Amino acid sequence: MSISRKNTLIALFSYNMGALLEHCVHSIEENCAGFRLLVLDDDSDEPVTTQVLQSLKARGVDVYSNCSAKGGRKHGNLYSNIRHACHVAEEMGLQYLLMVQDDMQFVRALSEEVLQEYSTYLSASEFHLQVDPRFLMRRSYEFVAETGTFRHAGLMSYADVGFLDLRKLRRSGWELRDGERENAYGLRARGYLRTFPRTPVMMHVPFPPRYRNGALKRSLLVPFRGRYRFAQMTAEEISNMDNRPNDLAPIYRDFLRVQPMGIARLPYLLLGDRKIFS
Repeated sequence: MSISRKNTLIALFSYNMGALLEHCVHSIEENCAGFRLLVLDDDSDEPVTTQVLQSLKARGVDVYSNCSAKGGRKHGNLYSNIRHACHVAEEMGLQYLLMVQDDMQFVRALSEEVLQEYSTYLSASEFHLQVDPRFLMRRSYEFVAETGTFRHAGLMSYADVGFLDLRKLRRSGWELRDGERENAYGLRARGYLRTFPRTPVMMHVPFPPRYRNGALKRSLLVPFRGRYRFAQMTAEEISNMDNRPNDLAPIYRDFLRVQPMGIARLPYLLLGDRKIFS
């Protein structure tokens, strides 16, 4: 069954990202019209985040607040919330879950053409489990001509982001556990596959606030973390991207514009990608 607005739940996982959460929701509303959205918050206590959550509830957005004890876990109740989102989607009779993190944004529409591209990959076999529609960071990727997608040498079976086929996951017999790598190893051992599509639609924003064990970390190098965004792609930018050679990987630096840059321009140009997105 092809991915559609009728059979997909967008699950947005939230914790203390302040205005970035509101920006993420806005980008979903702008680019994913007609999709059902569920925001799952891990007991945020940052004032702007709690205000945004209250505003979303007032606007009729479904918000699930998980106030369970986190037990010192690095990712808090993220995986409990992922399992809850899977359960909600299945209870609604939906086949696909699109997992989004609150430090991300959509930069172009999740159009019928894009959905068909993703659906073609997932229909390739019982083991094609997940499409990860993020732009790519700078590294080596292999173009898979058979599916028109990209992969790297790492664990390409599961991630906490992207379209997940819930029926295949259920048939796999694997129960999602606490830890992305553990889930990736478990599903890879069963033969399941994840891919990066030719046409990504979303990306993590540069220089988000950083939390370690629930505590905010300050930064002297980038003092205004949380204010940077990617610009919505223009029609010309989308056309240039869509008409590129098939085997040219969609690296975010090649296709996305950051705004505003200001004093973050130098670290954006010089730092490695993992420093930029964490």
